[in-house]
Amino acid sequence: MHRGRRDHSGPARRGRAQAQGRDDRGARGGGGVSGFSARQSHGQVHHDQERARPQLQGLRARPAAARIEALSAGEDHDPPLRTQRRGPGHQVGRRPRRARRDPRLAAALEVTARVAIASGDPGGIGPEISLKAALDPEVGAICRPVVIGDRGALEAHARACGLSLRDISVLDRKQLNPGELKIGQISPVHGRAALDSAQAAIRGALAGEFAAVVAAPHTEAAIRAAGVEFDGYPSFVARAAGLPPEDGILMLCFEHAGREIRIAHVTLHASVRRCLAMITEERVLKTLRAVDITLKKLGCEKPEIAVSGVNPHAFGDEEERLIIPALEAARRDGMRVDGPLGADTLLQRTRCDAYVVMLHDQGHVAAKLLAPNSAAALTIGTPVLFSSVGHGAALDIAGQGRANPRAMVEAITRLVGRR
Repeated sequence: MHRGRRDHSGPARRGRAQAQGRDDRGARGGGGVSGFSARQSHGQVHHDQERARPQLQGLRARPAAARIEALSAGEDHDPPLRTQRRGPGHQVGRRPRRARRDPRLAAALEVTARVAIASGDPGGIGPEISLKAALDPEVGAICRPVVIGDRGALEAHARACGLSLRDISVLDRKQLNPGELKIGQISPVHGRAALDSAQAAIRGALAGEFAAVVAAPHTEAAIRAAGVEFDGYPSFVARAAGLPPEDGILMLCFEHAGREIRIAHVTLHASVRRCLAMITEERVLKTLRAVDITLKKLGCEKPEIAVSGVNPHAFGDEEERLIIPALEAARRDGMRVDGPLGADTLLQRTRCDAYVVMLHDQGHVAAKLLAPNSAAALTIGTPVLFSSVGHGAALDIAGQGRANPRAMVEAITRLVGRR
């Protein structure tokens, strides 16, 4: 129940897979995580002589963080995995234009940085958009992408797109046995494969093999069918890095009306009842600190952050007891924060560099309305520079060569720091 209060404004799952945007150009053709029961895989990447450059300043992983459980993805004692070499001239389409440095990202990665692309659910559009993104001239001009997944599944999607793996660096995870790939269908094998690709990429980033990780869409129903507990990539990345799951924070990033919009979430994939119990002064403050640090790494010298309330118009008990004290503590730390504000008018504060919301839908509704199929889902608060795309696996168009890779390209360019 709402109750009046003084003005504390400061200075400053899948019911079905979401369909992604179509590529009207068409096609020219036609384990893991703890608890997996699959067998151990001992494959390692034989990387090129030139090691990956450091991640954004301050995000280098601690060596101890790399000690996470080995993935179970295929035959026992797999031979060492090798990536196919991709020369700088191997491009598809027009000659790559000269990339411009994004002024928002002061600590841009080197062009030679290796970026891991986890190919997502092999039954969805993940492999297709991963391959298309790896061949995109804009991506090739700023980094060296490595696609991670089952080679057989990647080849099947490549044929549907009229592409070849010859010009793409691939880290083969051997996730599927013959006949297990069911494009356009939900399968527990697909769910395990999606998480295996992501965890292999995260392990590589923690070991310094990759400067950043971008994950193609998974299918939550397939992961549930595999019997794996999964509540989103932020907590998944945090656990893989040896951190408490709550340290991983989701920040949706997209462009709208000529400006970059970034929305971080205090809680994510949980029931509203559970989220209300999860929202504490400490958790709100931790989210604010992570956002402030990230914005400064992105080039915002004095970031301004607008914070939502829980209740309509931000009038209620949660605001008084939890959010306002967190904002006051943030201001004492020197942060420029404004709130609590009603979530329905939050994005109208156009001067702000980022927004913090308390609940999943307070941020996701706006993102999917303003930037359908193009938002990048950045995980902050961990040593790994990680992003996924803000759309689903689109099982209804999988294997047809029609999926648009733009969201993947956007996610990569945001991480690498040039657009």
